[in-house]
Amino acid sequence: MKNIKLKNAFTILIVLYPILAIYASPIPKVSIADILLIILIIFISFYILRENDNIYNIINGKMFVFLIYIIISTLIIILIDNNLKEILFSSLRYILYIITITFYVKKFFMYDYAIKLLKKTSLIISIYIFIQFIFYYILGIVLPNIIPGLRVMGTENILINIDYARKSYLLFRPTGFFFEPSHCVQYLSIILIYYLFNFENIKNKDLKYAIITTIAIIFTGSSTGTLILFIIWGMWFFKKLRKHNILKNIKFIISFITVCILGGSILINMNFIQKSLFRLVGSGSNGGEAITGRFANYGSVINTENMFKFFFGNGINSNNEYLPGIPLAIYSIGVIGFIILFYIWIKSSIKNVGVKRIIMIIFIILNLGTAIAFSEGILLYYSLIFTNSFIKKESL
Repeated sequence: MKNIKLKNAFTILIVLYPILAIYASPIPKVSIADILLIILIIFISFYILRENDNIYNIINGKMFVFLIYIIISTLIIILIDNNLKEILFSSLRYILYIITITFYVKKFFMYDYAIKLLKKTSLIISIYIFIQFIFYYILGIVLPNIIPGLRVMGTENILINIDYARKSYLLFRPTGFFFEPSHCVQYLSIILIYYLFNFENIKNKDLKYAIITTIAIIFTGSSTGTLILFIIWGMWFFKKLRKHNILKNIKFIISFITVCILGGSILINMNFIQKSLFRLVGSGSNGGEAITGRFANYGSVINTENMFKFFFGNGINSNNEYLPGIPLAIYSIGVIGFIILFYIWIKSSIKNVGVKRIIMIIFIILNLGTAIAFSEGILLYYSLIFTNSFIKKESL
C-alpha cells in the first residue's frame, strides 16, 4: 500500500513539476517543486532501503554513467572557475534532476497514471489558453498566467517584465500556466503525441482532443509550436499512409489535404496568425526574430582556445547568451558530456517504440531551438521514456 502511495505521489509531482517549478520557496534559488521532490526522494529512499530492493531493478545504467560524469566535471569546473555561486546552484539543481531520473523513475513513475493526469492537466491548460486568447482579443484583458500572491523564481521584477512582454510584443501570446509559450508547447506536445500515436486505430475522441490541443498550441503563437505541430502531424500522416491500402490512401490524402486547406485558409486570414508567422519568418533573408533569437549564438559554442573546457565544458548555466539545448550541452558539459548525452538520446529512440519513441524524437528536435535538456522539463520527458511501468501495446 505504501509503495502505491509513493508511486502515486511521485508521478503526480513529476507531471505537475513544469508548473510548480515556476514558484519560489523560502529558500533562495530553490523552487517549491524542488523542495517537494527532495522530501519525496527521502521517503522513497527509506522505503527502498527497508525493502532491500535489488539495485538493478531501480537504477538506469546509462543515466548513471552520465550522472557520474556530470558530478566529476562539475567539481573540477567549480575548483578552477571564479563564477562559483551561479554554477553551483544551477549544477546542484541539474544533478538533482539526473539523480531522480537515474534512481527513482524506472520503478516509481507510473506511465499509465501519468498519461491520465496529463490528459486532464493538458485539457485544463488548453481551455485556459482559449479563455486568455478570447479575453485579450475581445475584451482587451490580460488574464494572469501564475497564481496571484505566490512568489516566483527569478528576479523581483520578473512579473512586470513578463506582463509587459506579453502585451507589448508583436502580438499577445497566451501561455496557460507557464512563463513562456515554448514551455507550454513542450508540455502540450506530449499529450498530442499520445492522442495520435497510442492506438492502432485512433478513436474519434482522441482525434477531437488532439485537435483541441493543436489549436491551443497555435494560439500560443510559439515558433517552436509551429515547427513541432508540422512534425508531429506530418509523422502521423505518413504513419496512416503506411497502414492503408492504395484506395484508402487516396481517400485519406484527399480528406487530409482538404482539411488542411480549409483550416489553413481560415487561420492565415487571422491577424494573430499573420503576426505569428511574421515573427517566425520575418521579412528578410535571415528569418524572423524567433529564428534569430534561437540560432544567432550557435557560433559561440565552439572555443578551442581552452581545450579543457572544450572537452569538459564551462559548467551548467555559465553562458551569458541564450543557447538551445544541443549547443548548450556542448558549451556547458563539453564535447565528452554531449557525446554521452546524445548516445542516450539515440539509443532511447532506437530501443523504444510507439509513443515513447516519438516523445524521444520530439525531445531531440525541441533541443534545436529550446533549452529543455537543461530545464525542469527533462523530468517529465525522461520519466515517460525511461519508466518500466506497464505500457499498453503501441505501434510505430
